[in-house]
Amino acid sequence: EIVLVDDGSTDNSHELYKQLEQDDRIHIFYNGENKGCGYTKCRCAELAKGEICGFLDPDDALGNDEAIKLMVEKHLLEPKASLVYSDMFSVDFDMTIKDIIRHENISTGSSILGTCSWPIGHWCTFKKESYSKTEGIDSFMERAVDMDMYYKLEEVGEVIHIDLPLYKYRVTPLSISMNANMYKAHAWHTYACVQAIKRRGCRDEKLILFPLEYDIKEAYSKGLEMGENKIRNTWAYKVGKFIIRPFSWIIK
Repeated sequence: EIVLVDDGSTDNSHELYKQLEQDDRIHIFYNGENKGCGYTKCRCAELAKGEICGFLDPDDALGNDEAIKLMVEKHLLEPKASLVYSDMFSVDFDMTIKDIIRHENISTGSSILGTCSWPIGHWCTFKKESYSKTEGIDSFMERAVDMDMYYKLEEVGEVIHIDLPLYKYRVTPLSISMNANMYKAHAWHTYACVQAIKRRGCRDEKLILFPLEYDIKEAYSKGLEMGENKIRNTWAYKVGKFIIRPFSWIIK
């Protein structure tokens, strides 16, 4: 089945729905007004009736015709897995493949949260039974909703990686987590980290700060590429330089 939740669209989506609703496998719902990513994905998960679920964001596409089949087979082979994820293609606006983004395997005894990196990307699927054991997607969140879900799902089952690109991830000017919105996404990711460590009863500042720290370091590195004269007065450069300076002294 396809569960499609319209989050207050203002384009011609409604005309497309008239064609799609003729297929009884496609179920279309409406929020009535724009509620945001967290609310809408939470509603998608609640409305889905399948045993295995996965999100396909509106600006992306599946990597090939085998993407769903391979996920289902892996879930059947791994009954203890709550979450299965793959590598992905990076594509431009016209869906032309630019690169393959490889993701990490989560080793036994480790966790997504504990890696302090970005080990998981799309295509991600999860067992509805496992999802029902969690608090569900935080409908309050505006961005980094997927990370919040990954942290919750790893708390109730195993996390398995498929070493194949099964998803086409497109970065557009309107992306809610990339480009100018990247800082906002990392801030919401920090919120998800805080909620995760509260659930797990640990107090590790590193786990709270790593999304923002990563972002500042990335901004600083880009500044070095551009040249100090162009960006030395930006807040990202100043904060990044302050954080990295002690490490520079150590290296020297």
